[in-house]
Amino acid sequence: MNKKPLFERHHSTPSNSCLIAQGIQPALSRLYGQTEDAMKQHLSMYTVADVLKETLAHASANKC
Repeated sequence: MNKKPLFERHHSTPSNSCLIAQGIQPALSRLYGQTEDAMKQHLSMYTVADVLKETLAHASANKC
């Protein structure tokens, strides 16, 4: 299974003549990796049953 990251960097090759272009991908890669890890950790606290329970509570409250 090919696991794609949740956040992808720009697909084009950065310009060799631009200092920002040369440093942005490593900087974003670290930031995106940390963000993805935090999101996965947070989501791991919930189950499908938790989401269903909340969904039904909202549906009942809104009588849809």
